[in-house]
Amino acid sequence: MKFSCGALLSIVCAASAVAADNWIKLKTERFELFTNSSERRGRELLSQFERIHGFFAKDARVSTKPMLPARIIVFRSAKDFEQYRPNEVAAAFYSQGVEAHYVAMQASGDERVAYHEFVHLLTAHRELNLPVWFGEGFAELYSTLKPVGKKVQVGHLIEGHFYAKRQEKWIPVVELVQAKHDSPLYNRKNHAGAFYAESWALMHMLNLSQEYRPNFGKFFL
Repeated sequence: MKFSCGALLSIVCAASAVAADNWIKLKTERFELFTNSSERRGRELLSQFERIHGFFAKDARVSTKPMLPARIIVFRSAKDFEQYRPNEVAAAFYSQGVEAHYVAMQASGDERVAYHEFVHLLTAHRELNLPVWFGEGFAELYSTLKPVGKKVQVGHLIEGHFYAKRQEKWIPVVELVQAKHDSPLYNRKNHAGAFYAESWALMHMLNLSQEYRPNFGKFFL
């Protein structure tokens, strides 16, 4: 989930709190991670972010210019994260500042959450002005990255989305593609699940199907 302005101010405040409440700072060449969870969990998440960076670094669509510093804020519990999240839907969120990129998430967040937010970071770095559905669908699709030997697979079924769309009414495509960041489709719990699921399904088709994939790169022109 991508947010700015108020969300960014909150996350910067969270980052500035590292001196209190047993926060620690961990660092790699590309990332700074601040957490009040365990050092072990922090290093696991840093490894995940480095892994997905390595995958996208081989993609010609990703800019090769130096990235702004990337700062990851990892809260040890849902209660700690609650006061900073921008709405009732967010399990994690990304925001871009003038001097750094920021990602906020809970320590209990799975690998998919970390990958999803990192994709937002990369598309922002590439300065792509993507529609909301496209940005979230793209992030959801690539949140399924799985290392297989020396290669990486993408496009695995997200079971929650699959079963949700089998049981729920589909959002009309016109409404989906016109949704903005302040749209109820994107921000309210009773709508957001369907929005993410359908954005993922549409992106999966456009990016991976034989019929649409040859022209998919035109979105990035």
